[in-house]
Amino acid sequence: MNVNTKKIIAVAVAVAAIALLLIALASRKTTEGIPNRTVAATIFPLCDIVRNVAGDDLTVACLLPPGASPHTFEPTPSVIRQVSSASVVFVLGHGIDAWAETLADGAEKPTTTVDTNIPLRRALDEEEEEEGHDDEHSDGVDPHYWLSIPNAKLIAANVAADLTARYPDLSAHLSANLDRYRSELDRADVQLRETLTLTGSREIVTLHDAWYYFAEEYGLTIVGSFVPTPGREPTPQYLAALGQAVSRSGSQTLFSEPQISTDTLQPFIHDHQLKIAVLDPLGGTGDRTSYIKTMLANAETIAENQ
Repeated sequence: MNVNTKKIIAVAVAVAAIALLLIALASRKTTEGIPNRTVAATIFPLCDIVRNVAGDDLTVACLLPPGASPHTFEPTPSVIRQVSSASVVFVLGHGIDAWAETLADGAEKPTTTVDTNIPLRRALDEEEEEEGHDDEHSDGVDPHYWLSIPNAKLIAANVAADLTARYPDLSAHLSANLDRYRSELDRADVQLRETLTLTGSREIVTLHDAWYYFAEEYGLTIVGSFVPTPGREPTPQYLAALGQAVSRSGSQTLFSEPQISTDTLQPFIHDHQLKIAVLDPLGGTGDRTSYIKTMLANAETIAENQ
């Protein structure tokens, strides 16, 4: 039984075990005449974007705890309560936060996928990674589209459109918040691009395949990823091909991630004389307390280690 199958079973068991709690919470009504002012979002970058658009008028519940990985997360009762208390759950879709969609369905809560107008890229073909496996990209789309500031601007616009439809009395505030935040994102995008001009080599090796939107937006080339599918060990054949690609590129750094174990990296790192630096696709911890700070920190990490 592969990791993804175990994860699906674990989520199903968790949902079944607290079905009565879900039903009770889902059936609660807000006080008559007072709309529900709570919304939810799945991962920290999306939560931060939603919070910037919502401002102080709405409460935003962030479902994935800081430091957790959406690839391995198993929802807890507190997360289920957050879903059941929300008027809508904002999701990235395309398999990365399917656990949230499952919970929302169970609680009879609507979900909004925030990818409208975003140019989505295909996930790597199996022959480009490893053959014969299931992966998180359930519909063949790479779901890591938040790792591009221009895409974040589109996400923010999608969130604003959804919230305006749900809370028309807040339309003026939401519009002003969106304009302000898009200006902040524009300034951050300029700063990020300036930081990456300091990069020596523009070819990078990553831990897993989260960084293609970032690379395409900011003029980088990904030589390869050590773990083409989270939760599945790379085969010896795959690692041999990756090692050859690394040698041809002259890359000296493998960029890991704080949410994924690096235990299996050590032999590969030793064999190819690589150092490790950390890129964080999610943020929400340390000094990465906003989406913008997380993106700028990642650019600085690349510039300092290439």
